[in-house]
Amino acid sequence: NAETHRNTSLPEFSPRIWPSNNEPEESMLHDIDVLPPTQGTASRHRWTSDEKRRLLAIVKQCRQSSTGPVVWPDVQERFKHRSLIACREIYYKIKRQQATRVDGDDRKPQRQKYAAVEIQKLNELVRKYGEHSWTKVAQEMEAATGISRHKGVYLSIWNSTLCPKAQSAPPWTAERTERLQELVGQHGPDPAFLAYKFFPEYTPYIIKARIARLRQPTVDKHDH
Repeated sequence: NAETHRNTSLPEFSPRIWPSNNEPEESMLHDIDVLPPTQGTASRHRWTSDEKRRLLAIVKQCRQSSTGPVVWPDVQERFKHRSLIACREIYYKIKRQQATRVDGDDRKPQRQKYAAVEIQKLNELVRKYGEHSWTKVAQEMEAATGISRHKGVYLSIWNSTLCPKAQSAPPWTAERTERLQELVGQHGPDPAFLAYKFFPEYTPYIIKARIARLRQPTVDKHDH
């Protein structure tokens, strides 16, 4: 009955007592290999440098092979106060940062969106699998570079910068830009239609990127 329910209490929870400075001793971390729980939610607690170093080492241990997939549940077991998604996201963020470092200087990241190692490997995989196996390309890119991106990202990189048509595409002149603006006003911003009908020298991805640039209020619409 209701009275019995009110009198029923749960067993008292006894948290583990850490040293007085609220930080675990190094020996404790080596013994249990799991970081202590922190106050608040995991998403609000920053990853420390020590945590990041341990994460990289643990991910290496939890790979099924040297280039195989990571067993993320096993990784998350070593970080009880972190979610699986949080572990995975911070790992790939670290790998992206490492991939875009300038050689010999960790303080100055390169001013480029994608790492040189990604571009080189993407060219190799497209030559190997062709232009229609993007799921396979994305899987091998992650295994080879440690960087995880959606297959659509690699499809976009290829068609906007790396494919033969993109490599041979002429620069945008003032006349071409004005013509594109007129056609967008007349036919709408469908890049596939505009590329097929009016700009066969460009890929739809290049047309799409150009339209997006023209819609930015601070862009010079006649830049090459």
